[in-house]
Amino acid sequence: MENEKVGYKIRNATLRKVPYLVIIGDREVSEQKVTVRKRSGENIGPFTIDEFIEIIKGKIRNKSHEL
Repeated sequence: MENEKVGYKIRNATLRKVPYLVIIGDREVSEQKVTVRKRSGENIGPFTIDEFIEIIKGKIRNKSHEL
């Protein structure tokens, strides 16, 4: 799967109903952030890794799937 294009990977994850896609490219590396996209395709913003981990922990505690 490493040699596949990013668009294919995103589409494949969407079809598999992965709730969140975490995108890490050159820009994210330089900013030390991750871009997060919902399954619907909506970008919900760049977060530091710690911020995103806290969001996910909160969702787990609340058993909610909305970000």
